Amino acid sequence: MRKYVVLVLCFFCGCQQKPNIQYQTKVLSVEGIWKLQVTPDFADTLKLISSDNSYYYSCEENYTSDIKYFVSADTLYLDGYDYVSNIDNSKGKEISSKWKLIIIKDKLKPIYIAHKYKGGYEEVSLKVYDSIGEFNLVK
Repeated sequence: MRKYVVLVLCFFCGCQQKPNIQYQTKVLSVEGIWKLQVTPDFADTLKLISSDNSYYYSCEENYTSDIKYFVSADTLYLDGYDYVSNIDNSKGKEISSKWKLIIIKDKLKPIYIAHKYKGGYEEVSLKVYDSIGEFNLVK
């Protein structure tokens, strides 16, 4: 009987120990300046400083908007912010566009873009993705 008690205690003590497994998830860094060449003379720019303090500059509109982002696996998710009211800036900002880009080494390939429209978000035409090109890391 004493042998069985010792065996049972050894079994339970051994089962209590958990293996020391360390998982490493590689988080892709996207911080830097990314340019999308719209024409030979003009480029849109993403300036990714930190996840809650970054900017998007549109050369066609000569407009800069605040963005926030996060990275999941090989995908970059961006939210572009704009003022709720063009007349009264005290109303603050809201998400005006959503982007999803695939990270491929030193390139960002847009695969989803939607802009705020009538209380929801409307995705841009599929033709836009083919013509838009890729953002290239410059710094």
